[in-house]
Amino acid sequence: MNTSQITEALSKFYEEHRIVFWNDPRGEFLESLSETVPEGVALIRPDEDGALAAKIRIEIDEPRTKFLVYSPRNEPVPEKDWLLDVRLYSKTFTADAASLILSDLGLESQTMRAHIAKRMLFFAKQDRRVKLLRWVSPQDTAADLDRKMLGIVVGADQAETFTILIKLFSSLSPAESEAAMLPGFQSSHLSTPPAWKETVRLGLEEYFWDLVDTTFGYRSDQPDIGKLLVHIFVSEFATHAGDKLPSMAAPLAATERSAQHNAAVFLANWRNNTVFLSSYARIAQAIEKEIEVVSWIGSIPPERLHDSETFEAVDRFMMRELRDRLMAPLPADTSELEALINTRRDRFWSRLGGAESTFRFAYDAIEAALQFYILRGKYRGIHLHKLRNPLPCVYR
Repeated sequence: MNTSQITEALSKFYEEHRIVFWNDPRGEFLESLSETVPEGVALIRPDEDGALAAKIRIEIDEPRTKFLVYSPRNEPVPEKDWLLDVRLYSKTFTADAASLILSDLGLESQTMRAHIAKRMLFFAKQDRRVKLLRWVSPQDTAADLDRKMLGIVVGADQAETFTILIKLFSSLSPAESEAAMLPGFQSSHLSTPPAWKETVRLGLEEYFWDLVDTTFGYRSDQPDIGKLLVHIFVSEFATHAGDKLPSMAAPLAATERSAQHNAAVFLANWRNNTVFLSSYARIAQAIEKEIEVVSWIGSIPPERLHDSETFEAVDRFMMRELRDRLMAPLPADTSELEALINTRRDRFWSRLGGAESTFRFAYDAIEAALQFYILRGKYRGIHLHKLRNPLPCVYR
């Protein structure tokens, strides 16, 4: 806590008053009390020394000394206040942590004081306050402040919603015990992120659920991180499957187009973040297993999924589709088929692993097979041994 502000405020009081009373019923400044007393002012504690002894010292023993009369208790009722007469001709100082933090942060709206008071657990650590000070703006609202606090709790490097969520979700790791498992991921053994536990402890949980409701349309009487992740992933998948999304998966997705779009943009950002590629793959595979994507993806028309990269199962499905199309009579124009191979090769699951990607090898093999079938069809009936120079025919 910045004690210099308290000292400065107290000093102004002593310009016109010899005695200042300060009741701090929550004891918020008890530990730093000695640092806040202005120079030339004596501290007196009626809660320790007794009110009568304090009265004698103030009015008889040291009638010219400036005193700060501090007590970590509520101000006594008049009929039980031994110092009432002194209090009436003195000045009363009030200070609370929320007001000082409001001033420290430079927030313009005084209405933010009540909100800061609700978040005092967050401000209990100096390093969190210092980090927040770098992000805060004078015009910030309660929601702005909560988002920035959440970003600090999860360790994000920016106070931007998608950055915060990627950082939080990427901290999911294999559970070491059954009790640590994330709800909704029992068969995949993912654990609750430590940052989520801290989010709940600091009172930011309600804000978090409001945020994902607004962003992704996720709302539930009993919300949890596992169900939220399923909702986001299936919502993006729904942007491709559309009305062909199977009945067993449809209830898991957002119904609003804007929420589906936000899910798609969010997951695209996650997949394109080189730091968190592996965490996306790990969680996507866990979700794919939990909701049994393999059991129902075959009911979706393949053309709907040409650009989808939500789940690894999509690429396995598309490779079977490409295989079947190669085995069937090829059309005269194979450009659409070649474009599809190139499209899939550029998608996330083919890029994952770089040049050693299994999917990339598979699409390369499919492309080679396609070129072979094209050549075979082009030169069907030609006997190479009868050509004077057969190589140009083969390599043309």
